[in-house]
Amino acid sequence: MKACTVQQPHACAIGAGWKPVENRGRTLAHRGDIAIHSGLSVSGYDLPDLPARLAFAALGGYPGLWRAGRAASGPALLALGAVIAVAELVDVHPATTGPDGICCAPWDQARHGTAARRAHHLVLANVRALPHPVPCPGNQILPWDLPAHVEAAVRAQLAELATAHAAPVGGRTEVLGQ
Repeated sequence: MKACTVQQPHACAIGAGWKPVENRGRTLAHRGDIAIHSGLSVSGYDLPDLPARLAFAALGGYPGLWRAGRAASGPALLALGAVIAVAELVDVHPATTGPDGICCAPWDQARHGTAARRAHHLVLANVRALPHPVPCPGNQILPWDLPAHVEAAVRAQLAELATAHAAPVGGRTEVLGQ
C-alpha cells in the first residue's frame, strides 16, 4: 500500500474527514488507496478552517499529541509516527487561481514549501480512520510503500471496519447507512 506522511494537525484533519485536500510540491501518478501517516514533526501551519480547529482542540489539540509505540496513548488521530487512516486518492491537479481565489479552498495553497514551488492538490475521498494507530517510520518521498507488516496491520483494521459497518438484513448483508 502506498503512503503519504503528513504533519499534525493536518494528518488528524485528513483522518477525521475535515481536510479533503493535501498540498504537495509536485504531481504524482498514483490513484487509489493511500495510507495517511502522521509524521513525528508538527506543522508550523495551523488549520485554516475554524470548525476543524475547534474539533482538533476538542480531541486534545497540540497538548494531546502522543508518540505511537510508546507507553503513552491517546486518541488515535493524535498519534505521531504512525499510520492513522487510509484515504482514496481520487485526483491530483496543479493549484489554479481565479477571481474567487485558489481552487480547493480553504485547504489550498498556491505555492508549496520553502522553495515556493507551484502547489499540487491531492484530492482525497472515502477516508477511513483506523481505530488503533500502527507505528511506523515515515518517509518524505511521495508516495512511499508501507513495510509489509505495517500494511498487514492496516488492512486487518480496514477489514474489521468493513465488517463492523455490515449488518444482516432479511437474509442478506448490506452496508449500514447505504
